Amino acid sequence: VKLDNNQLSALEDGIFEGNSAPSRVTSLSLAGNPLLSVPLPTTIGNLAASLKELNLGGSPLSGNLPTELGELTNLEELFLGDTAFTGCLPTELLGLSSLQRLYVKAPLGCALPSAVGGLTSIRELVLSGSHLPGPLPAELGLLTSAQRIELGSTSLSGCLPEELGALTDLAYFQADDNSLSCAIPSEVGLMDALTVLKLDHNS
Repeated sequence: VKLDNNQLSALEDGIFEGNSAPSRVTSLSLAGNPLLSVPLPTTIGNLAASLKELNLGGSPLSGNLPTELGELTNLEELFLGDTAFTGCLPTELLGLSSLQRLYVKAPLGCALPSAVGGLTSIRELVLSGSHLPGPLPAELGLLTSAQRIELGSTSLSGCLPEELGALTDLAYFQADDNSLSCAIPSEVGLMDALTVLKLDHNS
């Protein structure tokens, strides 16, 4: 279902409920709807049986990300770039072991939680431009399938965790324009696939 680049302004509360829930939808895109400044209905979890791709990028959806996103156990790709979501990345969302690509650019306001280690199938984790004040959790080192991680301009502080050395498939790591301090851990030298390391403009 593609409803991109329209002037949608509302999502009815019952849109994903009961008989109205499209049980065979594998891909849903509401991207590029500049008037869609509303919360994402919690009933999004009713699409769990089939949904593999959800794209809300470029639509100013607001409020907290619903924990019900964690019910989308078949989800492989989630795009939340240029949205207006606030609060924290839900622990339930970060427990989706099927998720391969997660793109978020939103105000948010919480540190990246240790639950991020639950994204065991993630290949691309792109959070650049989101507000994630605080340190990087050591559990980032559990994302051993990751090939690309972007954390630029996210208000990070503290040190790079030595556990990053476990990411031997990671080719691209970006954490520029933050307040990271400390020396680069020697374990970064164990990242055999790494070709791009961007840490400019830190403390």
